[in-house]
Amino acid sequence: MKIAIISYYFNDHHAEGIVTAKLARALAEAGHSVSVFGNIVGTQSILGKNKTNLVTLKIESNFPNWWKFLENIVPLNYLGGKFLAIPSLITYSSPSDYGWIINVKKAVLNEHQKEPFDIIHSRLNPHSSHQVALSIKKKYPKIPWCAYFSDPWPPHRLPAPHQNSSGTLSKWRSDMLMNAFIKYSNSYIFPSNYMRDYILDNPKLKNKSFIAPHLSSYWESPKAPTYRDKIIFRHAGILNKNRTPGILFEGIRKFLKRNPSAREYLKFEFLGRNYAGPGSSPMKVPIDLKNIVSFIDQKDLCDTWKWISTADILLLLEFQFSKGIFFYAKLSDYLHANRPIFALSPKTGVIADLFKNGGGIITNPNNSEDIAKSLSKVISLWKSNDLSIIAHDASLSLSVQPKKVIPIYEEAFKFAIGKN
Repeated sequence: MKIAIISYYFNDHHAEGIVTAKLARALAEAGHSVSVFGNIVGTQSILGKNKTNLVTLKIESNFPNWWKFLENIVPLNYLGGKFLAIPSLITYSSPSDYGWIINVKKAVLNEHQKEPFDIIHSRLNPHSSHQVALSIKKKYPKIPWCAYFSDPWPPHRLPAPHQNSSGTLSKWRSDMLMNAFIKYSNSYIFPSNYMRDYILDNPKLKNKSFIAPHLSSYWESPKAPTYRDKIIFRHAGILNKNRTPGILFEGIRKFLKRNPSAREYLKFEFLGRNYAGPGSSPMKVPIDLKNIVSFIDQKDLCDTWKWISTADILLLLEFQFSKGIFFYAKLSDYLHANRPIFALSPKTGVIADLFKNGGGIITNPNNSEDIAKSLSKVISLWKSNDLSIIAHDASLSLSVQPKKVIPIYEEAFKFAIGKN
C-alpha cells in the first residue's frame, strides 16, 4: 500500500513522535510505501539505515496573512482580545498550527496527484494531524482515512480529576471537531480496548475500530539479567503533577523504616523530562532519599533503551485514574526488555490485563502502605535470586513486535479502503 502518515511529531523526543517513527519503519520494512508529513521532525536513529520505502517531509508552520492582518488592526484591549479569540475558536488552533494544517493539506494533495495514496493515516497527539485529514476528506471524500487515537480527546474528556478547564465555547467547538473525526474517518485504531471504549460512546462505531499496541524497539536485542549487589528500579518518561513519584517516595520511606539496611542496596532512577507543570521548577530529590533516588536528563531512544535494558526492575507510574485506559509508549519497550515491571496502576485496566499471567507486580497507586509491602515482596525475591517468578512470558514481548502489530494496521487500512 502507498500510505500517507500525518503526524505533527515525528522521530523526535515526544512520545507520539517516537511511536509513529517505529510504525513508519515497520510499515516500510513490511513492503509498504510510506510518506510522513510532520512538523517537529527529529533525527533519532529509530528509522534505521534502509529508508527505501520511507519518505519524511517536514512541513513548516506559516502564520496566515489574514490572521496577522487582524492582529495588526484590532486594538489591544478587552474587546479586541475577545474578537481575536474568534479565529482560534473557529479553527481550534493557534495561528502557526493552523498555518501548518493548510500547508500539510497542500503537500499531501500535491503528492497524491503525482501518485495516489491508498490510505491517509493521521495520528493524535496533537489534534492538528486529524484536522488535516478531516479537511482533505471533506473535499475529497473518496480518499480513505484511518484515524489513530492515543489519548482521550478533547482535553475536557480526560478522566477525573484531570479534565481540562476549557470554557463552554471551547468545549462545544472541540466536541464538534471530535464528532467530525469519528464521523468522517473510515476506520480507527486505538492502543487499547479501554481507550476505545472510553472514547467511543456508540457501540456501533466499534465495528470499524482496531486495537494495536505500540511497537517496541524491536530491532534491539534484550539483555540477559545479571545479579549485582544493588537492586535498581528504573523509570523512563516524563514526570509532572499528574504523574508524580510522591506516593512512591512515601512507600519507600515506610519500607526503609522497617528495613533500614536497604539503604545500602536500594536504588530508584528516573530518566526523562522532569517538571511539575508550566511555570514550575523541576522536581528535586527528597533530602532523606538523596542516596536512593536520582533524576537523569532525557536521552534519545537508543540510549534510553540501553539504560532500561540493564535495569533490575522497570517502574511504571500511571496517572491516578480509577481505570487504566492507557497503553503507555514506554510500555512496549518495557515488555521487550524482558524485565519484571513494578507498576503503580489501577486494579482494572491495561496493565492488570497484561499481568494476568505474570509480568510484574501491580500495587495501589494511592496507598503508600501497599507500595511498601509490594517493595518488600520484590526485594525478597531479588535477595533469593528469584525475580524470574514475577517476570513475564515471551508472549508479552511478542505482542509488541511488527509480526503482531503491523497486520492489525494493514487490516484497519484495508477496512477503510473497502468502506470508502
